[in-house]
Formats: sequence, structure tokens, C-alpha cells
Amino acid sequence: MLFLSLLLCRAEAASPEVWAALHNGRMVAALEQDPAQAAAIYEVLLDHLTEENEPLRDELLYWLGQARFEAGNIDGAIEALSAAESPEAAELQGLIAVWSDPITELPYTSTEPIELSTNSSWRLVMEGVVPEVISFRLQADEGAALLKLSLTDLGGRRWEQELLEIADGEWQEMTLNLSDLRPVGRTVGPPRKGMWMISITPAVPLQGSLRIAEVELH
Repeated sequence: MLFLSLLLCRAEAASPEVWAALHNGRMVAALEQDPAQAAAIYEVLLDHLTEENEPLRDELLYWLGQARFEAGNIDGAIEALSAAESPEAAELQGLIAVWSDPITELPYTSTEPIELSTNSSWRLVMEGVVPEVISFRLQADEGAALLKLSLTDLGGRRWEQELLEIADGEWQEMTLNLSDLRPVGRTVGPPRKGMWMISITPAVPLQGSLRIAEVELH
């Protein structure tokens, strides 16, 4: 509470430079360590946002939404993101909808075909399980497709597969060992049980469409 009181005093007279420093430094650090505390900080800043700092509103709402989601407040996260007018907030809101319906048991099989176009992605969330193998069938039309398969946790740690090249036309069957995924950036070690999102995303915009079918996780 003392920290929030001090922050409030600074926020009321903050210049854009001070707000940027608060956001980029202390705010992000708080979010990584304690999302509930980070959400409380963002709420204070938003409640006392001055006209001078109004351009920061959408960015603060975005981080408030992420902090609330990390703290388990799904409804509060959606409320904050809905109030933000930015493509990043809209994208995160869509991701939260996916995160909120995880797979909790393996093996998992999906026979419903999925079609991707342009820059869209296929995503699947798991909770408490980490599959060893994923297999699926892919078909690209109107040109070959270059795809990226990745595994991401709630904290932003990410693992990626080497780029997958899908030829134009015929269905291709693929089986991948997730232990072969390599850590990205500051990510260290293999995935552990928790909440994870596995995704297939075009590495370059698709020329036509891509179909995914018969997804199996073991």
C-alpha cells in the first residue's frame, strides 16, 4: 500500500517521460513478479491519468488486461482489453478466449478440419500436460507454405520448431517430437507442466489457404 501511495503522488504530476519510465521499468518488473500487484498499480495510474498522459491509456489498459489475466481474473482482463482501442489488445483478448478452454488430458485427437488464410494461426492450449509428440495432416493451395510451430507458456517463454515447408497441392502427414523444439530468447530448459499454447503460424503470409486436419497429441 505504501508503494501505491507513493506511486499515486508521482502519477498526479508525472510528465510523459516519467510515465514511460514507470511503465517500462517498475511496471514490467511488477508484472513479472506479482501480476495482482501489477494490476493494482496499473489501476492507480489509469484512475489518475491526466490529460497530458492520455495517449498512454490504451497501452496501460493492455498491460492491465494481461496482468489481470496472469492473476486469474479473466472477466477483469476482458473488461480492460475491451476498453483499449488497439490491435494488440484485440489480439490478446482473442488469445485469452483460447487460453480459457485448455486440454487437460492426453492423448488428444481432433478430426475437425481447420482452414487458415493470410496471417491467421491455429492454436491449442494445454493445462497440466506436456505432449511428447504431435502429428497432423496439412494441405496448402495456391503456392507452398512456410510454417512455424511453437510452444508458449503464460509467462511468455517460447520454444520453436525449425520452419516447416508444405508443398502446394497434396496432403502431407507430419509427426514432430516436441523435445526437438529449441528455446527462443531467454527461455532456458525444456517445457514443464503448466499452461501452454501450441501454435502453427505462417512464417510468411500465405498466398492461398492452408488446411490442418487429424491433429493428435500424445
